[in-house]
Amino acid sequence: NKNGIRLHAWCETGYLDFGTNPSALLAANPGWVVKNIDQTPDPQTGQPVTGDLDNQRFVNLGNPGVRTLLNSYFTEMATKYVGLEGLQADYHFFPLAPSGAAPWSYDDWARGAYQAQFGVDPQTFANTAGTTYHANWLSWNRDNVTQALVQIGNATRAVSPGIRLSSVAFADWNSAFHRSKMIDLPSWGTTNASDMYFFMAYFTISGTSPSQIAAGVTAIQNDVDRAKTALPGKRVIAGLANLTSALRLNVTQQLDAVRGRGVEDFAWFEANTMIANPSMLTMLNTWVTTVATKQLGDLNNDGYLDRRDINLFDTVFTGTPITPPGANARYDLNADNTIDATDRVELLRLFNRAAFGEDGVVDARDLRALNLARTPGNGTVPTILNRWDLNADGKVDDADAQILRDAATVNLSLLIDINSDGSFDIEDIYAQLLNPADVNRDGVIDALDSNELVAHFRVPEADQTASPQR
Repeated sequence: NKNGIRLHAWCETGYLDFGTNPSALLAANPGWVVKNIDQTPDPQTGQPVTGDLDNQRFVNLGNPGVRTLLNSYFTEMATKYVGLEGLQADYHFFPLAPSGAAPWSYDDWARGAYQAQFGVDPQTFANTAGTTYHANWLSWNRDNVTQALVQIGNATRAVSPGIRLSSVAFADWNSAFHRSKMIDLPSWGTTNASDMYFFMAYFTISGTSPSQIAAGVTAIQNDVDRAKTALPGKRVIAGLANLTSALRLNVTQQLDAVRGRGVEDFAWFEANTMIANPSMLTMLNTWVTTVATKQLGDLNNDGYLDRRDINLFDTVFTGTPITPPGANARYDLNADNTIDATDRVELLRLFNRAAFGEDGVVDARDLRALNLARTPGNGTVPTILNRWDLNADGKVDDADAQILRDAATVNLSLLIDINSDGSFDIEDIYAQLLNPADVNRDGVIDALDSNELVAHFRVPEADQTASPQR
């Protein structure tokens, strides 16, 4: 929060374990682990291969036990970590195929569930390409992977629709190389499984000549095209690689490549490499500040959209419409050639989007995150604002909380579900002791808030005294 950064938690869903011996979770649930039809042995363990690497273990995302675990995990992450902006499902697929037309996953649950639906054991009938059973096996597994992602998304949004779920896949999902992973990227989009879709464009180049650089640009742009084709109308984010283990396009070249296809959302793998190479940071900073599309509403060009921009707008528009905008064209936010009250409404909408998330949801979860970030400040405005310093005065206090309440999309007049589990009970009183909230909305977190919770907890007692027949 203090660095103005929204945090997304990176979770691996299909790949759950690595090591010579299985974790306690998979030791207790060995049936969850994927099984290859060829049972190719791992040269180190002598056991069948269960991942892309030796000692790597993927699980079958169709297995009900796996789904129950993942849904519970994402629910708990979203509930307990109120400051999270989003959750990401990575490795949400099967391993690559070492051999065979459809090698994954011939575990006992999958074989039994497939046979119950199609009448045959896939171990015998489904591994011959071109047969109906083989086609059914591919479709059945792909649908299982998609539906597992849908369930994770539903579990996350049940806590708060303001939490953004993202997922990672390969843009070239239907190639011969990736088919065994059982990714059906178009179905991820049509089922609205995620809010954002990362596609990996980790290409290497063979040299730095103009033709080799051009080939690298083309490879990245081809994946942008594939992702946009598979996910029409969805938000796609380019996963770019700055790893130094192989020769790659530099930071600027990769960013220019995706922007050339209309994509300016990106992520880098990895942060440590970026930090260790100042030239990469310089290229990134230069590109963002001089090339990237400016954030609409950032009127003072400081990289933030906050109350300072609203105050600046109010010095230009004081009640009388300005036509034409002229030198103040950037204040014409709705592009109707007039600066007026409708532009201020649009600026407030943009501010809420920047402050609280693009989905527009502002709820009790946001207020708890703000309260946990409260700081008195020193009266000066730092270069980097706290995420919750909504009025840009250098501190997070009641003034910021009031801005949040004014933007709330749910009723925040009384905040009693302290642990965000969807109900009010004694657990909320315990949660108040650990992470107190301003229950009575008086701008102060104190004993009165706990008293308010206790009073609400005892309401059923009062009702029963008044109406014993209940």
